[in-house]
Amino acid sequence: MKMLIALLIAATTFCFYEPCHGQSISTVSNVVFRGLPLKKDMSDFEGTEQVSLEGKDRVEYRLIITKQGRKFFWESRENHELLISRSGEFYNFVDPKGAGYIRIAKVEGKLFYMEHLTIGFKNITYWGYAVESNLD
Repeated sequence: MKMLIALLIAATTFCFYEPCHGQSISTVSNVVFRGLPLKKDMSDFEGTEQVSLEGKDRVEYRLIITKQGRKFFWESRENHELLISRSGEFYNFVDPKGAGYIRIAKVEGKLFYMEHLTIGFKNITYWGYAVESNLD
């Protein structure tokens, strides 16, 4: 059983660091946050649907935020530049062009995030946890 768990962790880690949608993978030195989603909410005029994500879907929709100099980038979403603010326990990253935002906070000693995307009148929200964090 321990061997099976070790293999699953190794496979998840390997897949997590593979490029997503043809994007490059950041060097470890500039990664601010990496996360894997657990749930995906999709909503529009017609309604809302929530799905649980597993395996490949979690890796495909992962969150990666990087930093170059003083600028932050939403690497997992076409490398959009992000503005950062902090309010109490919350880190807020916002795309100034309106594509969405990310909110990260520590809950019961663990880092969780909400990633919200806006595509026209459609909204997608991912709910997940940190795999790697270099936030202050």
